[in-house]
Amino acid sequence: MIKVICKICGKEFETYSSRIKVRKGVFCSNECKYKFKKGKPTWNAGKKCPTLSASKMGSKNPMWKGGYDKKKSDREYGIKNRKKIMLKQKLWNEKNIVKVRESKNKWAKNNPEKRAIIYNRRREREIMSGGSLTEREWKEIKKFQNNKCKICGLKKKLTIDHVIPISKWIEWSNKNKPRYKCGDKQNIQALCGKCNSKKFNKLST
Repeated sequence: MIKVICKICGKEFETYSSRIKVRKGVFCSNECKYKFKKGKPTWNAGKKCPTLSASKMGSKNPMWKGGYDKKKSDREYGIKNRKKIMLKQKLWNEKNIVKVRESKNKWAKNNPEKRAIIYNRRREREIMSGGSLTEREWKEIKKFQNNKCKICGLKKKLTIDHVIPISKWIEWSNKNKPRYKCGDKQNIQALCGKCNSKKFNKLST
């Protein structure tokens, strides 16, 4: 505690040093504080505040246009900063990979009908694209790659990946006119689960 003299009445009183630093302990009472502030303009009087949102300032905000829609503003922010948000989400997912897996498994258990619809849609596209990979051909592909992932080159549990994704096969085949179909050996490669999910629906590895 330190002794300080009030700015208005001149009375000596004790206060904490931290209050002096933030200019809160220069008055002995609220009465003196209000006397000092009486007649002084507010901090935002006559100023334009484009950085402050309407939710904080209300009708006093010069940018006010009759209302504040939080959903609309969030949507606009998301469109403007899409790359930034995606990168932030990607980094968080990498750090919390266990949580992500648990949430996905939980969603799949709680929404079996939705999961079945998604699987059936993919299956329908796969059937429309045509082609069929046999077990023998799959073993040959893994042997050709020395049981290693084509992207990272590590020996892991390998999964089937379409070089030209099923979702883009029809468009790609109309331009290039290949002699094989989407599900044939020529369009299949062996990737580990992590690399397969990273590739997603890209045309190249």
